[in-house]
Amino acid sequence: MNSADTWNRGAKAYQRHIKGSAPLGPVYQHFATDVAAHLQATCTEPYRVLDVASATGEPAFTLADTLAGVHVTVTDIAETMVELAEKEGCDRNIRNASFQVANGEDLSAWSDGTFDAVMCASAIFMMDAARALGEWKRVLKPGGYVAFSTWQLGEKHQLSGLVGATMARITPGTRPPLPTQDLTKPEPVEALLQAAGFEDIHYRDMNVPMHLSPSEVEDLTENPMFSIWIEKNAPAGPEREAFSACALKTLRAVAHERSYLKDDGCLTCPVQGLLYFTALKP
Repeated sequence: MNSADTWNRGAKAYQRHIKGSAPLGPVYQHFATDVAAHLQATCTEPYRVLDVASATGEPAFTLADTLAGVHVTVTDIAETMVELAEKEGCDRNIRNASFQVANGEDLSAWSDGTFDAVMCASAIFMMDAARALGEWKRVLKPGGYVAFSTWQLGEKHQLSGLVGATMARITPGTRPPLPTQDLTKPEPVEALLQAAGFEDIHYRDMNVPMHLSPSEVEDLTENPMFSIWIEKNAPAGPEREAFSACALKTLRAVAHERSYLKDDGCLTCPVQGLLYFTALKP
């Protein structure tokens, strides 16, 4: 899933989804409030924060708006995501952020001990979580703070379950293309943090109900979870368009069966479980 090409292709659809998804606001605000409180309690201005896999700019922008004394470095593996984030930052007149293309598993552009905090709202997509955590720890100053979230799955994350059921109905045996490491339960993630050398490890269960408009439902086939699968099963051109249309029709049918799809074409998944982790570098 950590493919720049894949995320580049899905960047505009992702941005439309994020802009329209008010339910994600509390997640970004939780990041901002939590990280800001830690920085103000333990560090001195100017605070330096790295946002990994920031996509089109969150939760970096919410933190930048929350804390005047912070400078946030917004990064993503996909150049198009970073370009869209930079434009969004300009449109919102955010002056305490900079932008750089970077892989969250290879932060060689930064020296050891550069940042007061590292945050990531997309840790579920890290292909090598152990390597990522090692890099995040390396670029943190002693006492630095890491905060990141991952999805839960199954009944605790209805949208990913819907995507998986749609895929399985069309191509039996298929699952959403998430990394093989289990980042969806607390214990494996805590073990990874401990192995990386982090201390004072905590996590919090969060639920973020998801509501998608009809146009956002259509955009789901451009989401990398779907687009990788579509590209694998249909070559470019009319065949891919037909496969994508079939996927969308099937998704709506499965959503209707699960009572997620409303008469107005909107889709609501009331259970969207996230795990929010924090830890300190010794």
